[in-house]
Amino acid sequence: EWAVNIQRDSYASYIGHYPMLAYFAIAENESIGRERYNFMQ
Repeated sequence: EWAVNIQRDSYASYIGHYPMLAYFAIAENESIGRERYNFMQ
């Protein structure tokens, strides 16, 4: 349960901080909207 909470909180933080979201989008060669969608899954 602890690991699930950490993962969920990390993804929520990535979505909430635009520069971090942009970093992941560039690193994975995806759009920011696609990254946001993937993190919410």
